[in-house]
Amino acid sequence: MVSYEKQNRVINEKRIYGTGFSNGAGFTSRLAIERSNLFAALGGHAGTLGPTPVPGRAMSFAHTVGSRDDGFTAFLGVPAIQISSSLLTTYPALAAIFVGPMLTQLKLTQAYVYTEPVVGGKKVGRFTFSTSTVGATNSYTFSVIEDNIHEYPNGSNHPLVMASVLWSFFQTQQLP
Repeated sequence: MVSYEKQNRVINEKRIYGTGFSNGAGFTSRLAIERSNLFAALGGHAGTLGPTPVPGRAMSFAHTVGSRDDGFTAFLGVPAIQISSSLLTTYPALAAIFVGPMLTQLKLTQAYVYTEPVVGGKKVGRFTFSTSTVGATNSYTFSVIEDNIHEYPNGSNHPLVMASVLWSFFQTQQLP
């Protein structure tokens, strides 16, 4: 393992981000709990929050899951998650494992704005929560990506390029 010292690198400590897929997404959720003072924002695809939320900085987080991810469709007992503005009430278990714990951790209310953009030719059901309970300017975005299975969408295996989506989000975020 290589170790780098800060004095030998240019690091903007207000703009450190993290993202992960599957278990890695669960890990980024854990970082939101345990390292909210280090990361400006985090993102995760196809993984959920494991640990119980604890007090920390109100930060921003982007969470995504594929509409055909068998890890979640099997859990829900459906062949595919139907993308619509009623998705969170249609699938309360999905809301309970993704949205509920993150809203608590990020200090956000349940008020959201729903949009349904087309990204890479695929529909994305996007719920954005941005009403803070502590006067912060953070947000939580939960999105379901049409036709994505349990793979990190990279432009080759799925038309959407998650890295580009996340980079657009991360560029708007920094530590106070």
